[in-house]
Amino acid sequence: MKSIGKLWWLFSIVEVVSTFLNPYIGFWGFINGTELFFLSIIFLIVFTNERVIEKHGMNNVLKTSIKSYGNIIYILSVIFFLIKTLISLGIFIIGYANNDIMAPYEIWSNPKQMSLIFLVLEMIFNVLLLISLISKGRSIKRIVKEYE
Repeated sequence: MKSIGKLWWLFSIVEVVSTFLNPYIGFWGFINGTELFFLSIIFLIVFTNERVIEKHGMNNVLKTSIKSYGNIIYILSVIFFLIKTLISLGIFIIGYANNDIMAPYEIWSNPKQMSLIFLVLEMIFNVLLLISLISKGRSIKRIVKEYE
């Protein structure tokens, strides 16, 4: 479970790509890109704090900071999971039923089949991302407990 927490960025990138390539969701993949942006900033801050701890030791400010980032990761992962699932399924159902292409490009010769493939791929990686972020949040909390 610890190794899956390290792969959050891979799951997020594959999910963003599969959302942008889905002809019925297309541009609405910016929500996944937004999540990737926020998570990258949070993990950059956590990584920097971990390096400071290794060099200078743990103090109360860093301990509180890292603990709060662990909680933020939990909260963001669940919120973004629900938002992405609801929006992707809603937009897909509307676009698939009306045969409306939501992407500004049309690169697939058979958009109905490709949209189903990319929707399943997106949902699989959405669940994997949620699992990896929860695992990463647990490992961040474990780091704080090690230094207590």
